[in-house]
Amino acid sequence: MKPASTRWRCLHRVQLPFGIGKFPTTRYSLVAAWPHTGRRHQIRRHLHGANHPIVADHDHGDNKHNHLWEEKIGIH
Repeated sequence: MKPASTRWRCLHRVQLPFGIGKFPTTRYSLVAAWPHTGRRHQIRRHLHGANHPIVADHDHGDNKHNHLWEEKIGIH
């Protein structure tokens, strides 16, 4: 199996007034990502591994954030 890597760049950041756990707000980034090696779907795994899960990604995302977006913003 070949090693895989992904390159990404932050396009925009936002802080929302909705808290999760002990934090009073949540922060999110819009990123552009390109697989350097490997397959396109591995971007999800690489971002999750870098502790930057994709919102609404049920396999590699963070369920707390997914539920927050669904409940407060209406995106699922």
